[in-house]
Amino acid sequence: MRRLLAKSEITKLKFTFVVLVVFYSASSFARAAELFCPAQVDRSPSSERMPNGVTVIQMDPRFPTAELQQAGYSVESYAEFYHGDRWADPSPSLRDRIFNEVGIERYVRRWDQLDRDRLFLRAQSYPAARLNAKYHHVPGIILGRLQMQIQKLKAIEAQNLRNGER
Repeated sequence: MRRLLAKSEITKLKFTFVVLVVFYSASSFARAAELFCPAQVDRSPSSERMPNGVTVIQMDPRFPTAELQQAGYSVESYAEFYHGDRWADPSPSLRDRIFNEVGIERYVRRWDQLDRDRLFLRAQSYPAARLNAKYHHVPGIILGRLQMQIQKLKAIEAQNLRNGER
């Protein structure tokens, strides 16, 4: 049975594809340079340890990474990269529950999942003035409530983790 991909999944796949194309292009260019340049070309010590100091995030666990690791790139799975941080990659149920609590749901009702995720992530990192400018059609007081609710829930979660609770 086929299922349609959500916009956020398509965005993640596009991002992975672009990242991999860039890395492949960079490695192909490096191989060509080694072929056409004399062997005594100096390299910096950091380039010997890890090409470009880049960590590759493996979005799809089926994607082979052995060649990247052999080339010296650090490879992390998507789960390792986010360390299970539900605030960096929110579940729709958590996000929508918070939206309902602060009264923003009626302003974002027609938005797709990606736009809702963007608002949720920006509410965590943008200062209030920038968030208000970006989402001028949503009252500032409601955006402020959203930011405060997220901060409050993150603080409660951090306190529970310090106390050994989950």
